[in-house]
Amino acid sequence: MSRVPAWRWYWLVAMLVWGGWLQTGFAAGVWRTDFDAAYAEAVDRQRPLLIHFYGRNCPPCRVMEQEVLHRPEIAELFTRQYVVVKLDAGDPGNVRVGQLVQRFGIHA
Repeated sequence: MSRVPAWRWYWLVAMLVWGGWLQTGFAAGVWRTDFDAAYAEAVDRQRPLLIHFYGRNCPPCRVMEQEVLHRPEIAELFTRQYVVVKLDAGDPGNVRVGQLVQRFGIHA
């Protein structure tokens, strides 16, 4: 997988912090929930990995979910060009997500 400039990662992570995921059935098969498996798939398929951090009690997350992530063209874009993974940044029971939250400096 080619190296992505750091500014693009920071922009992507910043945008995704504002995102949310309330309806787990949306775009079934598009979103992964296991970071390590999604990362391996992205490397294997030579596609960018889009990490979507969300918080369950995050009003801006709900707006992003309702106004952007429900759009069919977004799901199609993700399916065609990316490997996407959604991670609950506020889940205290998920140690791996906690490590990623610290690594990327996420605040949900």
